[in-house]
Amino acid sequence: MDSCSSFPCLNGGSCTNIPESYTCSCPEIWKGTNCEQVALVCARKPCVNHVRCEDGPTIYTCICQPGWFGQTCDIPVSCGDPGPIENATVTAPGLTLGNVAIYACDRGYNATKGSEERLCQSDGTWSGEPLVCKFAESCNSSPCMNKATCTNLIEDFKCACGYGWAGKTCNLDVQPPQVANCSKSVRVNATERTHKVAWLQPVFSDPMNTELQLVSNYEIPSYTFPWGDFTVQYSATKLRNGLRTECVFNITVRPTPCESLPIPKHGTILCNNWSPDYGQFCLIACEKTYSPSPPGRLGTWMICGDDGRWSSQPNDCDLHLNNESYILSYHPNYVDFMYEGCNDTQRLRDLYLNHMLKHPDISLFSRLYPGYEESSSVRMYCNP
Repeated sequence: MDSCSSFPCLNGGSCTNIPESYTCSCPEIWKGTNCEQVALVCARKPCVNHVRCEDGPTIYTCICQPGWFGQTCDIPVSCGDPGPIENATVTAPGLTLGNVAIYACDRGYNATKGSEERLCQSDGTWSGEPLVCKFAESCNSSPCMNKATCTNLIEDFKCACGYGWAGKTCNLDVQPPQVANCSKSVRVNATERTHKVAWLQPVFSDPMNTELQLVSNYEIPSYTFPWGDFTVQYSATKLRNGLRTECVFNITVRPTPCESLPIPKHGTILCNNWSPDYGQFCLIACEKTYSPSPPGRLGTWMICGDDGRWSSQPNDCDLHLNNESYILSYHPNYVDFMYEGCNDTQRLRDLYLNHMLKHPDISLFSRLYPGYEESSSVRMYCNP
């Protein structure tokens, strides 16, 4: 039987007839009954762009160089198109291993994160992150008003406002009216019960040249005032923003002041300490066993009115009365106006107030200008 006549041996194998069959002698890299199985594939050098080839029981493996893949390492690695980027351009001369994609923000945009260069890596991915570009030239549209300085920010802007302006775009008028020639407070002494006072009228203005509403509690910058305290007030309100500026000062009109009385020898002077600007009412008291020499008398009021003049001057307590009976015979009430020492203040204060309330004119003064009931209502000038 000629079994080899059918050429059963494959891949260059040689056939030999044997009884009732055949046998194949296979070349080096083939095996099997008909030389149909690969024995040493790597010997045929199937791999390209490889590091090494490894034979297995039934298959071989190509270990590829970086940048290649596939059964025989014949397919180059590709990172693919990096894709379009918003507000930027991408230049990628190649998409395979080692190629670099270059990003550039469009004009007017700044990179805020990501990479300006990305490398195609052996695993088929681009290194880094895509570039992010955001608008950074908002000042080109001149958003700041009223001569403000504009600074670009990322997708924003900042205005440095000039004096008197505020807001995101410096469009808010926050300038209050300005005032010049605002008078200081005035104090005058008047011998008469009224006195004419004139002052400099303030001038209001607005650097933004907008309308002002002016108000004052005096129509003209002068007035005839009685004694007292008065407030002069001017105000200007800016109609555009409602801001207000005031000029306020006080005018004080008082009677002509009185000169200080001399403190009597061995005596003290008791005077009103409430509303002393409107009048002075004083008594003298003497140290115990002393009295004024005639014609001086204890219990006589010394009064200073609006002309600044005293009705009388105090006498010294220079009459020494050794015996109290002499004092009583001299004047029954003299003993009330005598004191032990300068610290006898409460008794002298009570004496002064009791004596004052008996005088119709002086008690009327206390009702017009209250304050005599306070503990410090009486001043005491003592000559020890």
